[in-house]
Parts: sequence; structure tokens; C-alpha cells
Amino acid sequence: LDLGPPGAPAETLTFGEIGARGDRMARALAGRGLRAGDRLVVQIANGLGFLDLFLACLELGAVFVPVNVLYREREVGHIVGDAEPVAVVTTPDRVGFVPAGTPVWDVDELAGEASPLPAHVGSPGANGAPRDDTPAAIVYTSGTTGRAKGAVLTHGNLAANARTLVEAWRITAEDRYLAVLPLFHVHGLGNGVCSWLASGCRMRLVERFEHDKAETLFEEFRPTLFFGVPTVYVRLLELDDAAARRIGGRMRLFVSGSAPLPSPVFEAFRAKFGHAIL
Repeated sequence: LDLGPPGAPAETLTFGEIGARGDRMARALAGRGLRAGDRLVVQIANGLGFLDLFLACLELGAVFVPVNVLYREREVGHIVGDAEPVAVVTTPDRVGFVPAGTPVWDVDELAGEASPLPAHVGSPGANGAPRDDTPAAIVYTSGTTGRAKGAVLTHGNLAANARTLVEAWRITAEDRYLAVLPLFHVHGLGNGVCSWLASGCRMRLVERFEHDKAETLFEEFRPTLFFGVPTVYVRLLELDDAAARRIGGRMRLFVSGSAPLPSPVFEAFRAKFGHAIL
């Protein structure tokens, strides 16, 4: 895993280090009383803390409930009222969006409590992994046609989806996945993060897609795999032809999802980058 903004030295972690961080976060959450079956709402941006919390919830058998970082009082209040979480993990600037009476856990404080595992103590999930039919996450719809609805995804759902994508899209440990999609969305989490974990490929995670830094990011990381949404591909068409050819020459697969990709964008991208977007 590579982390950090474009143009800055990346922080790199191995899968072993990521797994150890997940174990430590699981201990911190368990220390605050989170148990299997409990729901935990998380409203933080893409980053290492998000991955720590996701892996910790999977390990504990708790239900991970990611929330759009742009949501404010009305949307957060609806999700908290519907999901009935044990607590909301967020940052100080978003505490005011959480309904009164709901416990709020600061993500940085949790990270500070995530102490290393003593040598004689197993991880919180050491007594057995959750079953396939155990709920792993509740991902809320965008609410464009009504109030947002929580879609319950089990451990088996996430695993089956990842296995299918790794096989169908031929993702291997040799791939380099550039992750710009928000992880609170099922596209970034269920397709991106879970396929990364299932395949053992290398992932570069950034907080968000910034079109003015896209060329730098592609040139630095040199990805072979990229998942985007139509608006991202529209902005990538603004790159000059030489940059597009260099990026396209190294890429193996571009994927677009979450909304219909307009035919003119598909054709313009194929002409410019030399790839038919899936």
C-alpha cells in the first residue's frame, strides 16, 4: 500500500503491517466495548485510518457503516437513526453533524489507543472468523430517489464479489491499482479495496481525485488498473495527447461504474488513451 498526495514521497506499508494495524485497531475498538454484531458508523476521508477501521470491524464481526464525508446533519442524522450504531467515528470538524446523545469516537484518539499486541495475546478475531452470512457492512444508497437505504452486505457478499472481479478482470499481485474513488461508496470499497486484498496487488490510495494532479499521480505510480466514474474520465480527457499515450501505454484496464458512461466520452477516451473503458 502506498499513501500520500501526488508530488510527495509516498508512505509504503506491507500487507503484514496493514494486518497488524487492523489487529491493533480491533483491540482499541473492543476496549471501548464494540462487539460482534454491533454497528459502527464511520465518517472519515480516504486514508489509512479508514482501512484500519474497516479491517478491525471485519475481524471483530462488527458491522461497518461508512458515511459520505460530504454529508451534514440531516443525512448523518438519518443514517444514525436508521443504523442505530454503538458510536460514530469521525473527525473534530464533523462532530457537530452527529445527533445529540450518540457516542462520538475521534479517529485519532482511537489510533492512539491501538497499542501493539502483547506477544502472548491473540488478535480479537483469533477464536474464529465470522461466517459467510454474517453482516459485514451496511452501505447506504445515495438517496437520489428518496431517503437513503442501507444495503446489508455479508462477509460472503464481499468475498464472492472480490473473487469474481479478480477472476473476470484478471487481477494479479503484479497489478498496480490507483485508488481515487471514495471508500465510503461500495464501488471504492467493495470493488477496489476488496479486490486489492483478494489479489495482493499494490494499491496507491489518495484522499480524492484532483484533475489538476492526475498526470503527476499517474506518472509517479504508473498504475496498470484504474476504477473511475464518468466525471473522472471526462476530466482525464483534458490531459494532453502525449501524457494520455504514456498513461495508456502502461495501463491494462480502465473501469467505469456508478453511473452510465456517455458514448462520446467512451469514444474520445479510446482515441486518446488507446483503451476501451470497461
